[in-house]
Amino acid sequence: MNEGDSAWKKWQVRVALAAGLCTILTFLLFVKERVFHSQEKPAASVTGARGEQPRKSGPSSSGESSEQPKSPPTENLVERAPSPKILPGQYINTEISRHKGTKLAAVFVTQESGESLPNLESAVASLLAKRGVEPVQSFFKPAFIQEGRAKNLFSGDWTISEQLQLGDHVDYVLIGFGKVTYSLNQELGGLLTANLELYLKCLNVVSRRICDSKTFATPGAGYTQSAALQNAIERLQPQLEVFVREAF
Repeated sequence: MNEGDSAWKKWQVRVALAAGLCTILTFLLFVKERVFHSQEKPAASVTGARGEQPRKSGPSSSGESSEQPKSPPTENLVERAPSPKILPGQYINTEISRHKGTKLAAVFVTQESGESLPNLESAVASLLAKRGVEPVQSFFKPAFIQEGRAKNLFSGDWTISEQLQLGDHVDYVLIGFGKVTYSLNQELGGLLTANLELYLKCLNVVSRRICDSKTFATPGAGYTQSAALQNAIERLQPQLEVFVREAF
């Protein structure tokens, strides 16, 4: 064997060894990469599990809700006590009733303090009779004003009229509240002046409407309170007559 052949064979052996080493290194790198990836996946899943935010409670996939059923409101279970029934006979004279061909008007005039004004009420009743309307001065009972029902009716509360069935007994209610104050004039020998204020309203309790409403104010003089008040009522007569004529 010559030196050229020996050198060629040595070179071939070296190339073969180098190729083998490259193959072994490639295989080792491949195996290391597979092992690395196989260990990385569980770690990533653990990290992902730790990084997840806690889920809010909600309805499950089966459609069932985790909320507790609400109890019904107690107010629906409690029966409300019925309001006491009003008996008309406690407040009005139920023996009086409407009759065909005649219009009845219940007349009720008093002071705001509860004191009666009989002369003023009679004056209003007299004017109604002249207009062909029959006045009824004894229709309302004391409880009607004592329990505040008179003021409620005067203020426009038609519930009072319905509860007492006023339309079955009279056609109209002429209701008024007066206020009287007195002043003394020493220069005229102790002459008294009665200052009369009257708030008068006419109600048609059948059709449930206001016929008319007006406020009056007039003075009257006298040496006694009764004389001074009577003088004020007499001075008020012309204005009351106009009111009755326009209302009826």
